[in-house]
Amino acid sequence: MEKKINIEIIFNKRIVYTLTTIIILIILGVGVYAWANPSIKVGHSFIELEPCSENQILQIQNGTWKCINLIGYELGFLKFKIIEIGSWNMDAYEQKDIDLEIVSKKIRSISIMIREDDKEWRIYDLNKVDGFSKEVNGGISSIGTMGQEIILLTRTRDGFFDQTLFDDSSINRGWITIGYIE
Repeated sequence: MEKKINIEIIFNKRIVYTLTTIIILIILGVGVYAWANPSIKVGHSFIELEPCSENQILQIQNGTWKCINLIGYELGFLKFKIIEIGSWNMDAYEQKDIDLEIVSKKIRSISIMIREDDKEWRIYDLNKVDGFSKEVNGGISSIGTMGQEIILLTRTRDGFFDQTLFDDSSINRGWITIGYIE
């Protein structure tokens, strides 16, 4: 046995006219606002959406997107190089020296990320601060000693990195990101 249900929507003329009036007022208000404020741009031009060149970054200036040059120095622009740390059993050895491949006097920033054994997704900053003791668990001991362009990485004895989670010497322990000028 089939039952039919009829649903009837009855529009009252007053409701239809009220809704129509509200929609017209909104559209009119947005149009008047846009006309009164021509400096407000909607969307982006194709020029604004083009990618920046190699030594530029995208930035908003006065409400528009512009490609601007990276931080400029007298000797050149800031560039970045990523160097693999390589094998380092941090549980057994406190220090690791690595060839910088860059003249140390041109370095402006360094970031060192350490990878946990068997977990490529778990990465820590070598300068990790212990949550309880508030002590730094590692860092850079020296850079470019005695004319040799090396960086000496150090982990703190009995610190966070002095454990078996960081003792696999068959993997790349992490990466050094160096910001430098030419």
